[in-house]
Amino acid sequence: PPPLLYSQSTDIQRNVEWQEWSKGVTDMIESKKYGDVEFICELSGGKDESQDGKKTQQQQEVRWKAHKDILSKYSDVFAEMFEQKQESLSDDEVIVKDLKHPLTMKYVLLYIYTGIIPREELKQNNELCEDMLQCADIYHIYKLTALLFRFMKEDVNTSNVGVALLACKRYKNAQFCKDVVDDLKKTTSIFLRKPQNLKEFLKTPYCFTLFTSHPDLIQEVMMTWVNEEEQQPSHPVTGPVIETKSSVHKDRVEEKEEKSTT
Repeated sequence: PPPLLYSQSTDIQRNVEWQEWSKGVTDMIESKKYGDVEFICELSGGKDESQDGKKTQQQQEVRWKAHKDILSKYSDVFAEMFEQKQESLSDDEVIVKDLKHPLTMKYVLLYIYTGIIPREELKQNNELCEDMLQCADIYHIYKLTALLFRFMKEDVNTSNVGVALLACKRYKNAQFCKDVVDDLKKTTSIFLRKPQNLKEFLKTPYCFTLFTSHPDLIQEVMMTWVNEEEQQPSHPVTGPVIETKSSVHKDRVEEKEEKSTT
């Protein structure tokens, strides 16, 4: 059945059953007991100072279990990976590096099993959205990518508009989600054209990231504004007709000439 996030079935009983299934899958994933493959997620934490005074990157691990057959149906990357592992008789483990949010893989797996994404959590945490986009890209879960783009478009705000711009740049040439990328790009441009929105965005950390690491994005947004201004039709200025002395004098001369001829 389609995800409940964007469609509502008219069959109430079916919705209830689907919600129960989603809850059961969530409990299964959170229990970390069942599955024939284990994901080892390495989190990139803050920097810790060692004895010699040098700062080193802290690493944390979060583990989740899943089922190869289900994952292989949704991702050709998983299918190829598990086939190679079976041939090499290696351990049934998948290492996922450079994640920022500890629950990223849980929500990616939950989407694969149920088709649902965590709306409230995504609204509150940009790192989770970035991580899920990264995983969807790595494992070719294209429907998840498109779903996340539609989600961002629904609620563009000062806290996530930076993520949206970076995502549009990353998937600029991706044909599988071209339409949703274009829609999100237009929405972000319209949002930032409002002075109050732009003012609030300039206070966010993503603004610094865009100006320092992605100046081409800033230029692209501004060029979009310029092009939109140029495409708007120019209307002639209308107003009351003001008679000047010269025009009044000219009219009187013409009246005298008409009288003299008659």
